[in-house]
Amino acid sequence: MSDTQNYIQQNKERFLEELKDLLRIASISADPAYKNDVLNCADAVAKHLKNAGADNVEICETKGYPVVFGEKIVDKNLRNQRLSCCFWRKNCR
Repeated sequence: MSDTQNYIQQNKERFLEELKDLLRIASISADPAYKNDVLNCADAVAKHLKNAGADNVEICETKGYPVVFGEKIVDKNLRNQRLSCCFWRKNCR
């Protein structure tokens, strides 16, 4: 088994608990009553990205709900050696 697969297997329970913690946040973007929960969820996602080792994490404000951007720079000299991810909530009505 590769080092990555071993790491995933060894930390599987922690990963699942972290995911469950995020899913427990009632971030229902279609209901304005949950606005604070959606904002708390964005904060929690940003925190998880920082804890996971992302070099740049930003909560970007929009007209609606925020977008969370995270980036891991693998090699500063190689522009294509960056891992980026973006999380957002779409207002579904």
